[in-house]
Formats: sequence, structure tokens, C-alpha cells
Amino acid sequence: MRTETVRVDTHSAMEMFAFSQWEDRSPPASVLHFLSVLLLARLRTYKIFQYSPRAWMNRQQQYAYFIRCNDRDTHYDD
Repeated sequence: MRTETVRVDTHSAMEMFAFSQWEDRSPPASVLHFLSVLLLARLRTYKIFQYSPRAWMNRQQQYAYFIRCNDRDTHYDD
């Protein structure tokens, strides 16, 4: 006889992070002119989010509130 344990998700939730200000510190697209010179075909970009201390605290509070409202599974993992 074979026993198998299978995970079953009984609840899923999602909510957007609410914020009122943001600043994009990315370099302008014009600095990428070297791609045409070098004939490169692949470009990888990465998103890095940095928060001010006040914004980080706000995010943590929103996260904690969301978890309190949506913690319905016995084996919750984030």
C-alpha cells in the first residue's frame, strides 16, 4: 500500500500595495546607444525597489494587515 501526501491550497488572496508617491531613478534610455554600436541582441534588466524608512514602515503595516485578514490556511506559508 502506498501513501501520498499532496498539498491542497484552500485559500489564495492578493492585494496591491497602496502608495501615493514614487520616483524612478533609472538611467535614461539614451544611455543604451552602445547596443546598436556593439550589435548586441540580448539585454537583461532588473528591477530594484528601494523604500524610504517611512514607506517601508507603511509597506510592513499593509502587509501585516493583509496577513491578519487572509490567514485562513492551517499550513500558511508566504
